[in-house]
Amino acid sequence: MSNIKIMVENMTCTGCGECYSVCPHGYIFMKQGKLGYPVPHIEKCEDCGICLEKCPYSNFLDPDDEEGAAT
Repeated sequence: MSNIKIMVENMTCTGCGECYSVCPHGYIFMKQGKLGYPVPHIEKCEDCGICLEKCPYSNFLDPDDEEGAAT
């Protein structure tokens, strides 16, 4: 998975909306998350990886973990 969904699943997303603003396909929208603030929601994805690349917090992902679990 090469999209921002992994940040939401690992609960490392802060809801900043950067992914929403950079998605070239318009597939990301913000939706109320489990912690009470809006987080990205993706129903369709081209797996271009731009959202994850531009996420200011994605550097907390463990690059050695194939599933991308947060460290």
